[in-house]
Amino acid sequence: MSHMEVSSSSVPVTSDRKVLASFWFMGMLNNLSYVVMIAGAKDISDGGTALVFLANILPTLAVKFTSPLWFHLVSYSNRIYCCALFMTLSFFIVAFFASLRTIQGDDKIYGELLGVACGSFGSGMGEATLLAFAGKVGGSPSIAAYASGTGVSGVVGYLYFVTLNDWMKLPFTTTITIGSSIGVAYGAVYLFLLRRYEDYEMLADVTTCSSTITSKLDSSVSNDLSVELDDVAQANNERNRGESVFMEDRNISQLSTVEKSRLVLSLWPFMVPLFSVYAAEYAMQSGAWAAIGFPVVDEKKRDLFYEYAGWAYQAGVLLSRSSGFFISAAVRTLWIITLLQIILLFFFITLAASARGILYNWWLIVPCFVVGLLGGFVYVQSFQNISTLVPRKYVEFSLSSASMADTFGIVAADILGIFIQSCLYEINGLAGAVASCPF
Repeated sequence: MSHMEVSSSSVPVTSDRKVLASFWFMGMLNNLSYVVMIAGAKDISDGGTALVFLANILPTLAVKFTSPLWFHLVSYSNRIYCCALFMTLSFFIVAFFASLRTIQGDDKIYGELLGVACGSFGSGMGEATLLAFAGKVGGSPSIAAYASGTGVSGVVGYLYFVTLNDWMKLPFTTTITIGSSIGVAYGAVYLFLLRRYEDYEMLADVTTCSSTITSKLDSSVSNDLSVELDDVAQANNERNRGESVFMEDRNISQLSTVEKSRLVLSLWPFMVPLFSVYAAEYAMQSGAWAAIGFPVVDEKKRDLFYEYAGWAYQAGVLLSRSSGFFISAAVRTLWIITLLQIILLFFFITLAASARGILYNWWLIVPCFVVGLLGGFVYVQSFQNISTLVPRKYVEFSLSSASMADTFGIVAADILGIFIQSCLYEINGLAGAVASCPF
């Protein structure tokens, strides 16, 4: 039995192009505020880009980590409108404190970091909410549409910042203030296009699911990853012989905190690749890429590489996050791709430390593009696998819960990135790092 055959029998698929387009727009808008702040990270703090990255992810982590405990108590609408409010406020706060810092000549960035954190809270809650909502309304196609939109947001976000801040020469504060319209558009798209589907009932009964993640928590990785879709019947038999992680006769609201935790832990074959691939790619961005330039001693050249590396990365994300419409990857493939991403991390650190050689030039934009390809592919394929392999009754919960994995990876990367950047600055005799190299 093929992957598509399994998913079509167990996932309520909508053919409404308006629904898919709505999720695409919501995905784009949800990540725009995050991307704009990343694009402007060096304008906020040249030597502390990793601090901006941290402020842009820690609130997201807090929301996603606690979401299994309270998301079911708050409606989709209330969550989305709260997201829109925080996104809008974030731009005003960053612009206000950036302007105040310029007037006073102060080098402290606490105010801007607060604004960045507000946007992170909104985007994080939005991602966890929309992934669950997409799984509810349309399953894999809606998830693919949402993921594709988030991929586009990278290119649009960088284009927005470069166009206004660099090409049109608008002040940083003006560029950020205009960005407040993103939150308004976000709330409006949901209100007028998706709000009507909030009470949508899933079409598939959980007992008709032809596949599930059924291994016990002490199963080995090799056993979990070797379950192919043409062995679904065997997997279901294994479930019947042992205690299932999924209590198919009970709704998510009826599960205890311990049972919910077991359910989340059972998603580790998807969450480990998500964590690892994001940890590697964001360590590259916040650490290695910020310390590359031709020549490296020229701050403007470093800024230029950082900017165009971000462009290349986002282009790769755009392409790969749209792959969900055409490609369906096995779980073991996600683990292989994750390993390649980790190899690229060491590749960039090594080159940035040497700052010389035939490889140390603008061709590095190509592997930056590959980094985006690998990360985006693991993202969309992980969530699509969850939407097809988890019983329908638990898909919404599983999608929103699994989304914390990439966030944990980004947080780990941003902390690591502070020290990667500081060590590379020290090796190359550069000033401006916000931490001392521990090695």
